[in-house]
Amino acid sequence: GGAEALRTEFSIAGREVGGGDAGSEAKVGESTYGVRVNGAGGKAKAGTGDKRLTVNAVDDGVRKMLFLEGADKASLASGFYKLLEKFRVLTDTPAGEEPLLNVILWKTGNVFRCVIFLRAKHRPARYFAEGADRILLSPASVDVGGVGIVPVEEDFNRLTPEALQEMFTEVFISRELLARLL
Repeated sequence: GGAEALRTEFSIAGREVGGGDAGSEAKVGESTYGVRVNGAGGKAKAGTGDKRLTVNAVDDGVRKMLFLEGADKASLASGFYKLLEKFRVLTDTPAGEEPLLNVILWKTGNVFRCVIFLRAKHRPARYFAEGADRILLSPASVDVGGVGIVPVEEDFNRLTPEALQEMFTEVFISRELLARLL
């Protein structure tokens, strides 16, 4: 399954921040979805209409994402573009522009997998702050996937699990918007 490929928590220097183990549950609106992203728990109907595609909503308490698992490349691509368009409309992103998101794709055997990290902002406020409040971290796919890259050593040394959780929470969409995607 995909659970071993997608960690639902992240850490700074070995200290866990947010998330939970792959067997925990997460709340999305009034529904509870399993954080197990291997299709075993919390299947969400996302209106793709394709039985060869499984879509799971994941809210690990910090990041909001969709996990797609397709039997083939075509079903994954079709589902991805349908969800992308729905997200574009829900976020009032102008036609022809891409809504804010990060994507990680991989293939294991004959199964195609995609994680869509759904964002509300490009960068957190701390990126633009002055002095000791500034942390030069602009979360991208690698960062939101669990490996934070902080290019300034002083910023890394000041980064706490609480600050990282605050920054990530700020750039991801709300639980309410995630629920509306389903």
